[in-house]
Amino acid sequence: MSDNGERRMSWSDGRSRLDVTLHGSITFTEDLSDVATLSDGGWLKIRDRGALVPHTVEVHASKGRLSREYYVGGLSRPWGPEAQQLLASKIVLLVRQFGFGAEERVKTILEKKGVNGVMEEIGLLTGDYARRLYFVALIDQAKLDTRTVVPILQQVGDRMSSDYDRRLVLERAAARVSLEEPATTAYVAAIDRMKSSYDKRLVLTNLIEHNTLSANAQRSALAAIPRIQSDYDRRLVLTAYLNRYGVEGVREPFGEAVQSIKSNYDRRQVLTQVARNGKVPPEVQRVAFDLVGSMSSDYDRAEILLAFINAGAIDSATRPAFVSAAESIRSSHDQNRVLAALVKSERR
Repeated sequence: MSDNGERRMSWSDGRSRLDVTLHGSITFTEDLSDVATLSDGGWLKIRDRGALVPHTVEVHASKGRLSREYYVGGLSRPWGPEAQQLLASKIVLLVRQFGFGAEERVKTILEKKGVNGVMEEIGLLTGDYARRLYFVALIDQAKLDTRTVVPILQQVGDRMSSDYDRRLVLERAAARVSLEEPATTAYVAAIDRMKSSYDKRLVLTNLIEHNTLSANAQRSALAAIPRIQSDYDRRLVLTAYLNRYGVEGVREPFGEAVQSIKSNYDRRQVLTQVARNGKVPPEVQRVAFDLVGSMSSDYDRAEILLAFINAGAIDSATRPAFVSAAESIRSSHDQNRVLAALVKSERR
């Protein structure tokens, strides 16, 4: 496992404090009991303040050789079992909670035990930061496809609690692996475990914008939108979807996604984008007009219907649904400007 340059970290559990400084690249033994290699001129310094008197272990590398030093209360002590036990216990903490050297450790385990071996190691980790480093390294190094990535996506959903760390893993998976079924279902299931609307939105837009999704995968992505809590984030995901795929062939999940938006403004932004994209299938027009009828803002209703008129999307098949939506507008001013625009468009 390797870390380049200098890395500092401090950790406290309320009772004790640990200060760590690492300079250079380091690897640990497979059983995590000792330092295996350290780049020439590098050092590892660990100070444990858990007792009344601080204990410090240092490992230095020079000309291919490792030297070890042990201090208690700032005074040098001989290196022995006590020092070695302290070093080993802190290495386990550094590796399994803070992800020290994750990339190299994943590489080593992957070569010896394959993907399952790495997954077993991830099961021993105690922090989402470390899990994220291991999952990302695994996705980068293993040759995964739409089926072999599924168990990884499932574990990302099950084993992680941090939305931020989960999002970074999912975004890396979307960038590295073709997420067709069954991967898309597992990907969306992992998103459903997230609470943050912001993180859900970023993951879904990343999936939509950077993958060529099949019709089934598109439906899975749309089906996840109603489970986002924020109308703003729902709207941004739907806008990204419309810009990439349009709405043809996904009438039902698209309608449900838009219906989940309660904000008149955000719903208007999505439906006017549908009209601007042009070539709106009649069945999608009907869905849009039904959604207009359930809105409370007359201004937003009128703006959506005018957008469809300006796009030339109204034909004889969808005119009755359009007129019904227009008649649901309570404001005489807004209703009149919509109906006048409709009559004008039919005279062209």
